[in-house]
Amino acid sequence: MANKQKRYSYGKTGSKGFDGSSRDSKGRRGSSAQQTTVVKWVMLGVIALAFLVVGVAVACKFFFNDKALAERRLEEMSQEYYENYVYENLVNGRMSQQEIREIMDKYITRGFAAVHLRQLLAYKGGDADKGGDAGDLLKEHCDENTTSVKFYPEEPFDKKSYRIEYHYDCDF
Repeated sequence: MANKQKRYSYGKTGSKGFDGSSRDSKGRRGSSAQQTTVVKWVMLGVIALAFLVVGVAVACKFFFNDKALAERRLEEMSQEYYENYVYENLVNGRMSQQEIREIMDKYITRGFAAVHLRQLLAYKGGDADKGGDAGDLLKEHCDENTTSVKFYPEEPFDKKSYRIEYHYDCDF
């Protein structure tokens, strides 16, 4: 017959109580190694949460400050002005691609005349009056006579083929 040995617990390994929880000989639940692991994970969670909060705060500061809002609004107004006013009036919908190329070739390096902020704000087709807070920020912080944009057409000389050079005179 095989030797069967009984193993006895002398308080070091723990035993199950009536509620099914494991306790050591002094009535404590879990081992200190398990508790240390839990504490480490909790601390890592707190640190990760702190980094997340700081990251969100920095992102909000970057994307929602007055300067960023005003710059985005000026970009939107400039794009709308070029695409719906300058290009449409220059091309007038009746020109061939060759005629457009001949006109635009003159402005590739020197660009069109600078358009000042006051002109962009007065442009009714671009809904500049609906600029809201960003339009007000531009009026409040930027000089309307010296803040300007300059348009440079690029090939293939269609409505969306251009680059904009911004000249800010703002107190941000």
